[in-house]
Amino acid sequence: MRGIDVCPTLLALSLLSGVSCAPGVEPALQTPENPSCAPKALSRSGQTTGVGLVFVTDPMSSSGNPYLHPQAEALDQYAVQVPLSHLFGSGVLDGQYVSIRNRIQCNDGFGAFDMKHQFIYPHSDFRFQEAMSYYYGDQYQSRLAANGYLISKDPVVILAHCESVDNSYFTKAHDVERQIYNGREFNEVCLGDSNYTPGAFYADDAQVVIHELQHAATVDNYSPNNNLNQFFYDEAGGLNEGISDFMSLAFSDNIAAPSVGVDAKLFSRWALGTFNQKPNHSSVRGAHRCPMYDSSFPNCTSYPAFGLPSDSNGSKTTISYVYPDGLGWPFPNNYKSQNILSSIYQSYVYDEEIHNDDLIITGALWDLYSALKQNRGGDGWAAFNLSQKLVLEGVRHLPAPNAANRSPVTFIKFASTLMDSISLVSGLTPTDRTSIQQVLKDRGLYQMQTLQSADWVAVGPGTLKLRPHTLTPGVFIQDNPQILTKWLTQMGVDTSILSQVTSNTQNSMLDPGEIAVIWFDLQNNQDLTAGGVLLTVTSPDPDLEILDDSFNLGFNGGGGQNQAQVMYAKVNGKAMGETLNTIVATSSGNGVSFSSPGNTYFTTNPLFGLTYRTGVWVKVSAAAEHGKEVGLQVQAVPANGSALVQSQPITLTFPVKIQ
Repeated sequence: MRGIDVCPTLLALSLLSGVSCAPGVEPALQTPENPSCAPKALSRSGQTTGVGLVFVTDPMSSSGNPYLHPQAEALDQYAVQVPLSHLFGSGVLDGQYVSIRNRIQCNDGFGAFDMKHQFIYPHSDFRFQEAMSYYYGDQYQSRLAANGYLISKDPVVILAHCESVDNSYFTKAHDVERQIYNGREFNEVCLGDSNYTPGAFYADDAQVVIHELQHAATVDNYSPNNNLNQFFYDEAGGLNEGISDFMSLAFSDNIAAPSVGVDAKLFSRWALGTFNQKPNHSSVRGAHRCPMYDSSFPNCTSYPAFGLPSDSNGSKTTISYVYPDGLGWPFPNNYKSQNILSSIYQSYVYDEEIHNDDLIITGALWDLYSALKQNRGGDGWAAFNLSQKLVLEGVRHLPAPNAANRSPVTFIKFASTLMDSISLVSGLTPTDRTSIQQVLKDRGLYQMQTLQSADWVAVGPGTLKLRPHTLTPGVFIQDNPQILTKWLTQMGVDTSILSQVTSNTQNSMLDPGEIAVIWFDLQNNQDLTAGGVLLTVTSPDPDLEILDDSFNLGFNGGGGQNQAQVMYAKVNGKAMGETLNTIVATSSGNGVSFSSPGNTYFTTNPLFGLTYRTGVWVKVSAAAEHGKEVGLQVQAVPANGSALVQSQPITLTFPVKIQ
């Protein structure tokens, strides 16, 4: 996936794996005056309608060509004229539900201006993207309002061209200086332009506009006070992304007739750049039941199964997006090489990233929508309205974070709230209930198997062939100052803290005065894979300090605790570890030169350490005694654990020596 880094604030919800932004920093605007921008002083004519030129829903869908490239031919021939509604009548794209502004060309002011509300521009004109943003933004927000789930009454500010290169995001804006809404907090969407593919703009893609607006609806319906996702990589974050992906797909399913060759289950063909006939499946998101490298894709005939097929060559696999084994990527596909696992994992570096884990939710909700549509004789809009109401009603009933569990929202919990919310949505029938229950069961989210024994988890060996590891069993320590400096910069944390420490020794061990990031190798003793594993990490010794929420989003300092929480997407069960090893051995002729898959965290995702987002930041006291051993205490609670496992987790001790 493109995108460089996650925006350090969780209030900014990005389309991709990251956004290039820093908290509290406004971009340097290069074009303060532009004759194509609207005048500062505006007067109202009273006219509330207009027309615009847009794609339906993106250039690929409008053209019927799923491989259309923005530089291949003129795109204007695929645009159509549409009516614009709910305008305030000021000659700009400002209305009851959305307010379209332009950061790059117009310094956050209005761009398109016409007192007759004729917003007709060629694709090469930056105001075309503004018309796209208004039309689809207004369409989506007005439907949210009609369905009763539009919480924020101020129009969403959409920046049709903003500073987020090759990305888009939603955030709660607090910019008092702009005085857009008298200094009140408001919802803002940033739609970036593409450097990766010049000529492609994220506002060209209606699915991107809807995706970001749905983030606003999800966040607003969840809580006015609490963020939904609490960590960088938690299931709440994956749920947030999955809901946005689904809503954009289902909405698009009803505004454009299906085109031959255009995959209705594929999310954001245009903005995410699937411009070739063999798109890189590492950048593909959507609602399919299995990944592109499943031997039966796109039909996914083995769904919801995992394992080896019965054909003779033994190199194919059947992999389904079913919880918990279907969380994230990767799995072996039809690779035939001596370095099979190396090839696979290097293709899917950010295995636990929320835009990868969200595929189960996107697919489950699409199947739910499809079932409701079938139950209504193919009436897509009726199915969409009911799906939107049910999903957002479920979101309203999700649990709030607390000191004991900073991230209580999981995929399984969401499925449970959906079932509980069916009776609250008028129009859903007993037949619908049966259909919804079956969809959620098939995805492993409802009435599923659970880890029954509290001793399902143990301290793993901590061995990892990919990179050096400590001599301390069960942990990996990153203390490279250059890597830590890069990570702190990405987090928006002052890197001078590293120059203040008394040790800059790079030895993958803890030294007095050093700052480091730690991961824990959990070993799963059961056949069932553990999903959504919440770790509560406590240091009982003040010589090893767990750093505050500037470093650890899950920091818990209440009552003087030296504690933080993080989440691991999954830890393979013994059954999945054995299956993957069989596939690897069959496909590569036992020539594996990489860490073999197994039933520990480090062998489930060997590339965990390429990002800080599942690690715990610690600081060793400068006065700590050489050779001192600190027993870090870790409780691990899986989302698919039984009531006993969740209520009475065992405490593992990871003995970490200060060198």
